[in-house]
Amino acid sequence: MYRYGDATPFPLDENFIDTLTAVTEACVALFHADVDAESRRRKAHEVREHANEELKRLDALSAAIEQTLKPHLPSAKPSRASHVAAGRIVGNARNAIKTARAGVSKRRETAVRLAFGDQLGVQVLDALSSFALSHQLPKTKWTIRWSHSLASGKATTAMEAIAPCSLATTFLATVPDSYLWSTAFQVGQLEPGLTLELQKQGGWLRKGPKLATQPLHKYYVTEVELAPDYAMFILRKSDKKPSPGYKVVMRDEDDGAPTLSPIEPNSTKPGDTLVLSGDSAVSLTSLWNKMERDLFQLRSHRSNMVSATFNDEAIDKLSEPGLVAEAMLSAVAPIIREMRLRSRVPGELVLKRDTGDGRREELFVPRRMLESKYSTLPGKHQRLFESVGIGGEATFEFVRREFPMTGGEATAKPVKKLPPAPPRKAPVSGPNAPTMGPGPQPAVAVKGVARAVPPPPPEPPPLPTIELTPDAITAKRMDSEAETGTDHRAAVA
Repeated sequence: MYRYGDATPFPLDENFIDTLTAVTEACVALFHADVDAESRRRKAHEVREHANEELKRLDALSAAIEQTLKPHLPSAKPSRASHVAAGRIVGNARNAIKTARAGVSKRRETAVRLAFGDQLGVQVLDALSSFALSHQLPKTKWTIRWSHSLASGKATTAMEAIAPCSLATTFLATVPDSYLWSTAFQVGQLEPGLTLELQKQGGWLRKGPKLATQPLHKYYVTEVELAPDYAMFILRKSDKKPSPGYKVVMRDEDDGAPTLSPIEPNSTKPGDTLVLSGDSAVSLTSLWNKMERDLFQLRSHRSNMVSATFNDEAIDKLSEPGLVAEAMLSAVAPIIREMRLRSRVPGELVLKRDTGDGRREELFVPRRMLESKYSTLPGKHQRLFESVGIGGEATFEFVRREFPMTGGEATAKPVKKLPPAPPRKAPVSGPNAPTMGPGPQPAVAVKGVARAVPPPPPEPPPLPTIELTPDAITAKRMDSEAETGTDHRAAVA
């Protein structure tokens, strides 16, 4: 179990320090590709502008030729040699200008294609795959499809990961031969002695349905699909040839109860569906829990990123790869902020992990180290990293600062303004004008002596009130520790 630096539970069951380092490196590579793409876009824009200007000149030339020869063109059938010559000149000019326009357009498209090139797409895919093959963004949803091939005797595993920031990636996994999931396997290897009670049709002596025991421990698992809202697997009698079996649906959008349907040897189309309950449902659920656990472990064997899309557009076709990096930073921003507030050592992002036997280990990364990774980027890209908390700014300043995720300048949170004071009235002059002093004081007789009572001293102004949120108080304490040099790093329990 992972914990924040203050030992409170961490929401993810993974080493987020490694994930954050990988996200930083991937985003830096994507922003470098974005800088390269911006240069290419600028060059392509110049090519287009030059070509468009040339096309305008050709249009102007065509108009000038026709305007010049218009008086020499007959309104009806040409009757003079000059009419024929003028017509031929105009026709030849039109053909020449048409050919010239086609040549300019072709050169423009070729120059634009060369300006962007194919290397930009490869650069973007490499930057993303370096992260996606070993890590995942928070709240990523997975779909895993595993199937056994009768022809090759091997199993193939395909995976799809969809992050909340509309980033979708697909993978192929390479499962070692020593693993159970490298080929079809019998149910009994996971759930020995699995038996179900199924309802079957009675014979000619006994009419109507009856319960019959169906052992499944010798059936082979040949296909599995695991998705956020759907889960099923197929069992066959043989893994060497086409054979009958069952399709088991463990989870569906419409029904949460397990269902079982018979299937024919050369088909996956199910027959009559039977909803399972009681001991049969419990036994299948136990089997599925073990299968689901193993399938999630297969994610660590993904070896090839087949495709990637962002907002349903292919990653290698994006004209602005920096948008992907901004989305990835936004996905990790809330966790980084919590880590900064809960890390007890200034300048570090800290996690702790329970190792058992009453012990914990501490994992940390200095923010300066992460900052050094993006220091070569332009300022507008560096500010995006700072906006999510990957920077050297003091935590107290970070929590009260708003950084727009657009590469613009950072702005402090607006301070609540006091209502304007009422306008002062103009002084009144004349005999009835009020005096500026305290005015006459009442007389008090003390032992026969009349003495004026002095005015009471003015009340001191109220002390200013400062409202601090719990996050700001924690951040202020951390800055105080940094100034005094005190290190309150928690000792290993």
